[in-house]
Amino acid sequence: MIEGLSQGLGGGVIALLAAVVTLAAFVQGTSGLGFALIVAPVVGLVDPGLLPVSGAVLIAGF
Repeated sequence: MIEGLSQGLGGGVIALLAAVVTLAAFVQGTSGLGFALIVAPVVGLVDPGLLPVSGAVLIAGF
């Protein structure tokens, strides 16, 4: 895991973000768009400091 990404986040929050990423990947795969439209607002609500970096890291994984 990326150092500092989980710092201050509980297991439940990380599980929520993983579920949102899974849902967004499904929507992206079926419709062709939507990954950033789904993930970015949720990550921004959880921790706005993660937003600029996490979007690039998550998209690079898919």
